[in-house]
Amino acid sequence: MKRLSVKYPLVGIASVAVIGFVGFIGYSIVSAEPSESKIAAEEETEKIVQTETIEDQKTHDNIKEQVGDGDLEYSHVIADSSSVSPENKLTKDGFSNPLFYTSNFKLDKAHSLSSILAEKASVKNNGEPLAADQVRSYLEDIRFDLMDIEYSGEKEEELQKAIDLTSKAFMDEAKLGDPILDDIHTIIHELNIYFNLDSPEY
Repeated sequence: MKRLSVKYPLVGIASVAVIGFVGFIGYSIVSAEPSESKIAAEEETEKIVQTETIEDQKTHDNIKEQVGDGDLEYSHVIADSSSVSPENKLTKDGFSNPLFYTSNFKLDKAHSLSSILAEKASVKNNGEPLAADQVRSYLEDIRFDLMDIEYSGEKEEELQKAIDLTSKAFMDEAKLGDPILDDIHTIIHELNIYFNLDSPEY
């Protein structure tokens, strides 16, 4: 089945791994004012990290720390790949870049898809609502992403509830407008806000 293109800006749907990947050789920081070429420069008013590959653990950790502290916008991290392995476990105050947090990315992707099913975001479909098979395909993807998340902690019950509701909606062939789709989105939305600093408001 051909996937639909999303009209509302969604982070991490389908095969999109990182927002705004560009091929840029080497590691550099671009700021609004001249400054030393290092991430930690406090005088920089707007920083953009551009690199083809994040080569070392120190750079990787510095980026994570600055995004977590609010000193660097997550959307300003522009990279194609990383030589450093990402954190696989779902992490509070992480963000949805899979080069840094694998499970956080999967949660955000599930949230984006659930937003479409709950009609919080729209897709181009020739002006027509999603067909039954399209809804089932999105539910299947949501369930797969949620089940693939590595996590054990205080939000485990909520995560399992989202998985169970998604499985039920899939088996019952839920349609757009069914309350269960809103329930799924509500739970995943709250989880996304809790774990991802870049969680959208919708």
